[in-house]
This record gives sequence, structure tokens and C-alpha cells, in this order.
Amino acid sequence: MAKMIENTTGVLQDFSLDVLCKAIQRNRQALHALSRLWPGADIREDDEVSWCITGLREPFFNCVYRTNIKRGHVDAIIEDAMARAKSRNVHLWWFIATDTHPANIAKNLKAHGFFPNRVTGMALDLFTINSELSELANLKITAVRDPDTLRLWSRIAVTGFEMPEEVEGDWFNWYGNIGLGPGLPIQHFLGWWNGEPAATASLLLAEGVAGIYNVAVVPQKRRLGLGLGMTMQPLREARNMGYRIAILQASQQGLSVYRRIGFQECCKLMSYVWISGPRFPGQTDTGR
Repeated sequence: MAKMIENTTGVLQDFSLDVLCKAIQRNRQALHALSRLWPGADIREDDEVSWCITGLREPFFNCVYRTNIKRGHVDAIIEDAMARAKSRNVHLWWFIATDTHPANIAKNLKAHGFFPNRVTGMALDLFTINSELSELANLKITAVRDPDTLRLWSRIAVTGFEMPEEVEGDWFNWYGNIGLGPGLPIQHFLGWWNGEPAATASLLLAEGVAGIYNVAVVPQKRRLGLGLGMTMQPLREARNMGYRIAILQASQQGLSVYRRIGFQECCKLMSYVWISGPRFPGQTDTGR
């Protein structure tokens, strides 16, 4: 499984803006591509489009993550993807990168009922992490290494992102299907505040950079610094493994936290979501 997104280009050292933006996007595409491991996934990978559609309702796990349509049948491909998602009764995510073609595909997606989500792509030189940030004495962070802990991690992540309880099983099943262990390119962390599970984070090593995902804090434990503490843990792990650049996609609410660590804004990223059936309450992009 690790070979599927194994880094083949080496650890990225180039800090030019264009290279960082591409790395941010490709790391996220690598995350979406993990749906290829889902048993019976509907997979299409050709010159025009790449998608993986599972049987899980959560749209993030059913994604069109690369688009390069050149022959003038954009609507037909969108409708095909929607039909496949609808046949499985799942929602659909469409990721837009800087090399997405046609560049104006957003108008086609909106015409088919997709709604937009926007996050900020950020990058950090791991050698320049803000050294003045201190660890929280009441926060203990453990690596997720077994199914029981992953189930708890899934519940805390879904609660922290204020998502419907019914998608908790999707999170557990999707990440559990990838596997757990120190040798895999994706790792998860669970934060305990005074002995109670309260926060999550994930680390994805792909495309030569360390991607930070799933930083979530349960509502009753916010404003205590847990989001910052949970972000620092995978950053330290990545630096210890020899990575130079960390990336993430931030929601508006998370920008100030990541700036404190030293992350710099590089680009804006757009995704479009189509909901098959009733829309989840408060369905938005969390920047996870």
C-alpha cells in the first residue's frame, strides 16, 4: 500500500512559489488517490480525468482529483461522474488544481449543482518553525496504531469538524482500509487533554513534502491551544525523518494558528462538492 504514493522524486528543497503550489496540490491529490485501495472502487485514470468513487457517503472519499479535458465534452464527463456517484448513493468531490483543464470548468460544475469550497494552501520550511512555541503540559499526543484507537480518532475528528455523526463510520472504514503502522506514508495522531480524547491530526508523506491534514479539536476544548499543539506533532515527526517542507490547506479559522507556527500563504485552492440527496447540515470544506 505504501508504494502507491511512495515519494519517487526525493525530499523537496525548492522554495519557489510555483513549485510549492504544485507540491501542495499534488500532495492533496495523493490523499484523494488513496481511495484506489477501497474494495470495488470505481476508478478512472486516463489522459482526461482521474477519479475514485467508493461506497462511502462522505464526499471527500469520492473525488475527481485530476482533470485535463481537451476535446470539448466537459459536461458529458461531469454527468458520467455524477451518474456513477448517484448509482452508489454517495456524494462527489471535484478538486481543482492550477493545471486543471479547462480552466473555467467551475461554471460547468456550478451548472450541474456543485457548490464551491475554498481553502488556502500554505507551506513551511521545517528548519524555521517558531521556536518560541511551548508544548502544552496538559496535552498528550499518541500515534494511532490499532483499530480501536482509530475508531476513537474518527469520532473525535468528525466531532471536531462538526460533521454529522453518520459519517464517523466512513472515516473509520476509509482510513482503516489504508492501514495503520509506522511504515505507511499516512500517520494519525490523537490528542488527549487532561486524559480525555480531544483533538486529531494526520501526516501524509507524498510528493517530497509533509502534508498536514485532519487537524480538529472538539468544540468544548477549543481556545486552549490544542490545534497548534496537534499541528506541531506531525511537523516534528516529518523533520526528524528528514523532510524540509511541510504543507497544508487551511480554512479561514485556522489561518492565524498556522501563521504563528511559521506557515506562509502560497495559493488558493478550490473544490466543488455535489450532494446526492439531502445535503449534510453545515456541509463545508474544513481545510482538513
